[in-house]
Amino acid sequence: MNQKPKVLLMEARENLFGHKRLNEAIINTISTITNLTIVFPEGWIKELPENVKYYSFEPKHKCMQKNAEQIIKSMECMRFARELDKKMHFDYIFFSASNVFAMVLSRMMYGMHEKRVLILHHNISDQLDESVIKRICFEIYKKKTRHVLIEDFMKHSFIKKHHYFLEGFHEVNAVIAILLNLQ
Repeated sequence: MNQKPKVLLMEARENLFGHKRLNEAIINTISTITNLTIVFPEGWIKELPENVKYYSFEPKHKCMQKNAEQIIKSMECMRFARELDKKMHFDYIFFSASNVFAMVLSRMMYGMHEKRVLILHHNISDQLDESVIKRICFEIYKKKTRHVLIEDFMKHSFIKKHHYFLEGFHEVNAVIAILLNLQ
């Protein structure tokens, strides 16, 4: 019998209430097939499956410039993930939200991007439409991680608009197969 993969799930940014239900659904789904550890602010997730380990963490940095603050808070989250990974040796690190600028900085600072890192994208195509700088940043790490899109239509839009076709793009349902080592 194969051992369940060890997975760390967290948002690589300041937590957003709009993502809370999605995170709870992901937790309930993947906790049945993994040894799941989650990192969220204290009391963020009220009801957890018994087999899920919960670490409390909330980025603290305050900055006058909102964009800089988001990037710094994201870096704090990724630093916490890296330290926890060093102790617990996860098979996969699943960021259920991220910041494009911070992801490229994490690659340079921590070497964080590997095929065992999964990033859930909520609106990546729209973000890349808005900013040439974000497109350049995405180019730096796009082939170094596995990208998870909430819906299949997002992948088609992404390919059509940005001419990206990556083996690393998956729909949420495919994450289960990845975690079961079927892909």
